[in-house]
Amino acid sequence: MSLELPASTVDPSKTIDVYADGGSGSDLVRIVGTSGNNTVTVTSGAVTLGVMTLTRTSIELDDFDGVGGTDQLTVTGGTWHQADDLQNGTNVCNVTASSSAVVVFNTTQHIGALSVTSSATATLAARGGSYDVTPARVITVSSLDLGSDINSHATGTLDIKDNDLIVKSGNLGTWNGTAYTGLQGILQRSLHDGAWDLPGIITSLADDDGPYTAIGIAKASDVFGISSSGTASWIQGAGLTVGVTGSDILLKYTYTGDCNLDGEINGDDYFQIDSHVNLSGSAFDYFNGDLNLDGLINGDDYFFIDSNSPGQHDPL
Repeated sequence: MSLELPASTVDPSKTIDVYADGGSGSDLVRIVGTSGNNTVTVTSGAVTLGVMTLTRTSIELDDFDGVGGTDQLTVTGGTWHQADDLQNGTNVCNVTASSSAVVVFNTTQHIGALSVTSSATATLAARGGSYDVTPARVITVSSLDLGSDINSHATGTLDIKDNDLIVKSGNLGTWNGTAYTGLQGILQRSLHDGAWDLPGIITSLADDDGPYTAIGIAKASDVFGISSSGTASWIQGAGLTVGVTGSDILLKYTYTGDCNLDGEINGDDYFQIDSHVNLSGSAFDYFNGDLNLDGLINGDDYFFIDSNSPGQHDPL
């Protein structure tokens, strides 16, 4: 079943209640907004847009098409499976997930502000194909908020699986003597000695049995040697590239040891770690060879790059 609910045809003076039961099979409900600003709210029991309320049962895929303007998708309960890119043309869609809600993005996304807090989870679905022919999906966000508890730790989880993330003009963070700050700090805590079981930015597809895979992180200006306002093309595997700006923070599911985030380990990555190992304690960041984000560049990091280099498969 495929059901489309266009808000532009609804009389704003009326209250519209829609009930959809997909039964068996694969079903899709698409909510189409107006050319103005739209707000869709999803709870465990219903989906609302203006005067329209949808109650859905046995629906496998959801889709919100904002059409235009600045839109908002707020999920406070239940699960929302977004089928298509939330950016459709010129619109900007912000996404908020909280209160243990679950949001699943089934394809590459361009999002305004992404906020995942209060035990909520957002997931970018796995590629679903071999890496030599299936490029990574990418979430691009203008800002990322994963919440903060009393210890300033993330409370929400973003699982990118075997895909990539771009945070526009994000804060990479620095080593403060005991831990990383910024996005590297979130990643460091989520990594949790390879368990990937704490809130923050994770991959539920990390391989700890070799070749080792995890999430690499770097600033685009460092990766491509460009200014903060410069531009470059970042490869997503299988020949696909995406445009980035120097101030963007890049996070990639890749082989641990892929310092420059090109999806493979080669001489360029060894150059990075070899150039900084003697500076351990004063040189930091994943890009420079701190592959396990412990603030040091040492034998532990060489273990990953040396183990992965001969065992890697197709570029990620």
